[in-house]
Amino acid sequence: MKSKSELKKEYLSRRDGLSRAEILGKSQSIRERLAALPEFASAQQVLTYVSMGSEVETHDLIRALLKGRRTVLVPIAEDDRTLHWARLGGLEDLEPGAFGVLEPPPDRRRPVEPPGDAVVIVPCVAFAPSGHRLGHGKGYFDRFLADHRGTSIGLAFETQKTERLPSESHDVPLDIVVTESACYRKV
Repeated sequence: MKSKSELKKEYLSRRDGLSRAEILGKSQSIRERLAALPEFASAQQVLTYVSMGSEVETHDLIRALLKGRRTVLVPIAEDDRTLHWARLGGLEDLEPGAFGVLEPPPDRRRPVEPPGDAVVIVPCVAFAPSGHRLGHGKGYFDRFLADHRGTSIGLAFETQKTERLPSESHDVPLDIVVTESACYRKV
């Protein structure tokens, strides 16, 4: 089996190979599948990443959640390799932070301790139908998910799917992965 770094390079290349139109169209299909999930539909508070580059686009998802008066919390990557969460009022409250990821700047941050049962939307570089995912390699989401009881939902394109991924003891499988053509539940 290939190493995580080899797989990361391969699957980022696949994802980066999608055109902007493909990313937006597939992201719309993913949002529709996500909205149909009972776990997501009933969630009043949603923890979600803010997309960048070729990731599944979450800006429209965030706008829809805020319009529906649902609480949106976005992650802030801290130097101690932990995720902290801040309540988001709107996308205009975001600026590039650590690693270029959009997050509320310190003067506009509204830190919140996320509810233990909140749904959390997680980015993926690659995923297996078993729920295992390959992230960007810093371990922020795995550390957070290790203690989080709520439903974890990965968003990915079908081209990011592989049958198996190498996993280590600290890797936390996702409960569900949603793509433009399927929903995969952890087995």
